[in-house]
Amino acid sequence: MDQNFNQNKKINNSNGLATAGLIVSMVSIFIPLMGMMGGIGLVLSIIGLAQEKNKKSIGKLYSILGIIISIVGIVYGVYYFIESVTQLKESLNEVKSIIKIII
Repeated sequence: MDQNFNQNKKINNSNGLATAGLIVSMVSIFIPLMGMMGGIGLVLSIIGLAQEKNKKSIGKLYSILGIIISIVGIVYGVYYFIESVTQLKESLNEVKSIIKIII
């Protein structure tokens, strides 16, 4: 019984920073914020991976997934930001041409 408890404890032992990094990186896909959320998720995941000592723990898996998803979130956030600036620039040019017609 005692040996079974120790095995379950090792399997379920996860790193809090690794879990937080994974969650923040997943949120960064849905809320781009110029890639900042992805950056925060990346930092948390890297710190969680550095703290992980057990090679087969769930925390290491969470950290690696968090790093991968964070990179995707950063790329998506930067792309979304560039597209937004482009759209804003086009809108301002349209407003500028309308004002020239009126004046």
